[in-house]
Amino acid sequence: MGVRLIEGRFVAETDTSNAPKVAVIDENLAKALWPGENPLGQVLNTEDPAKPVWRQIVGVVAPMRNKSLDVAARPGIFVPLDQTTGYVNFIVVKASASPEATDRLLKDAVASVDSDQGVFFIQSMPGLVGDTIAIRHFLFIVLAFFGGSALVLSTLGIYGLITFIAASRVRELGIRMALGAKRGSLIRSVVVQGIRPTLLGAGTGTLALATLGRLLSGLLFGVRVLDVETILVAIAILGSATMIAALVPAWRITRVQSMVALRTE
Repeated sequence: MGVRLIEGRFVAETDTSNAPKVAVIDENLAKALWPGENPLGQVLNTEDPAKPVWRQIVGVVAPMRNKSLDVAARPGIFVPLDQTTGYVNFIVVKASASPEATDRLLKDAVASVDSDQGVFFIQSMPGLVGDTIAIRHFLFIVLAFFGGSALVLSTLGIYGLITFIAASRVRELGIRMALGAKRGSLIRSVVVQGIRPTLLGAGTGTLALATLGRLLSGLLFGVRVLDVETILVAIAILGSATMIAALVPAWRITRVQSMVALRTE
């Protein structure tokens, strides 16, 4: 299962019914019962208080999310199967075969021992994890769709706005060209004018995301409050659209003769 051992040891095959009763607890339970102390060697009752069964703590493991990925890990206790009086509801099998082949192998193995025992609810670990986050996954798809749509609309809107601004400066650029301004400086002025509001909007959006990110981190598992990579990608896309929207009309305008530009309405 990939459980990380913090200190002590795991449950071993030598922990039989004739051996001293032991238990492995997780770090959350260790901190709750013995704060600031070493839990190894301590004893813990794992049964009914009226009929206590005392076990010695032999290991501490990292907390595990055993309910779902979006539910915090609860304190847990692990005991050897041979030292319990209960029965097994579920087992975890590590197999290299496909889930379907593993299903058949498990049923055949159980039937060869006792044909009256049934095997049911066989599911792969990725499928089990996927079921616990199905709603969150759907919410993620919806948010991704609307987020992508907003990015596309923003890009188109910025492109159209910057193109209009650049086109409206035809007469001004014609006058400046007639007075001897260089094409490079004219193109630079158009690009700077266009990219300035984009940078202002990107800064405002980043500040808003820092606030709304806390809400998203509560709705979706694994979402960081401030996702730097996503912010940089969005700024790069919008910045590229701004640069293209400013460069194309500015370059076309500077290629037009000054007198033609001055006659443009």
